[in-house]
Amino acid sequence: MGVLLVSGGTLNNSGIIHGGAGGSGGLTGDGGDGGAGVLLTAGGTVINAAGGSIIGGAGGAARYNPAMEPRAGLGGAGVKGAGITLVNAGTITGAMGGTASGAGAPVLVRAAAVQFTGGVNLLEIHVGSTITSNVLAYSAADASFGVSAIGAAAQYQGFGVYEKSGASTWTLTGVTSALTPWTLSQGALSIASDDALGASSGGLIFNGGTLRLDADLSSARSIAVTAAGGTVDTQGNSGLLSSPIAGAGALTKTGTGTLTLTGDNSYNGGTTPPPIVVRTQPRSQMRAVVNVR
Repeated sequence: MGVLLVSGGTLNNSGIIHGGAGGSGGLTGDGGDGGAGVLLTAGGTVINAAGGSIIGGAGGAARYNPAMEPRAGLGGAGVKGAGITLVNAGTITGAMGGTASGAGAPVLVRAAAVQFTGGVNLLEIHVGSTITSNVLAYSAADASFGVSAIGAAAQYQGFGVYEKSGASTWTLTGVTSALTPWTLSQGALSIASDDALGASSGGLIFNGGTLRLDADLSSARSIAVTAAGGTVDTQGNSGLLSSPIAGAGALTKTGTGTLTLTGDNSYNGGTTPPPIVVRTQPRSQMRAVVNVR
């Protein structure tokens, strides 16, 4: 059984908190969703001390039913809520989803270890911290984040995946030399310097999201565009992308500024972009569509 905080306050944990597991499928065939280890409905503070463990509840298995496609239950997040201050020196784990039998059954997916659903949140990581699965910040509100807090000697350490999801715009301020490979899946990620995206070896993946330029900038990092596509919004600024762009999707350019592509690009798409807005050097072998709107 997990812990529910309904009126703020502080939860100190040095033991084990485990979210409730979802039940196995009944007559409908669907498995029940697992519960969060700690669910905060009105904000609050969670201090997970050294030796403490917060685990989401496992999703329930789907009962096989040949007349319908069974849905396995989703795993529960370790900590979930809005307006949270989370201090971790222990272990926080997102649970696995349940299994499902039958054709087309989904692959097991692990829930986020920490899921911020809105508001202003603070994650403070201390020595001994172990976070298994993603830290997901999802909110319709625009916000900013200082990337100088990421790095081997900085506040946020050890993260391997950085993804922008949700319809909001997140502005990255400052710079970092840490390896922070970003995936843009939804909404917009706004930058005034390529260094806000971390070390250039980290690369950038467009997966349906937007990169917004808040100043003139150039980038030599590798870029990939998935089938979901992506957008570069120059606003009134100029951008230079000098490394090859690859992938199966189309890149859309918006804004009044000029976007210049100089790499041997091989991403796949449709029509040739209007050269007055997007310039490519003679060596470029761009085969993708860059839609201007």
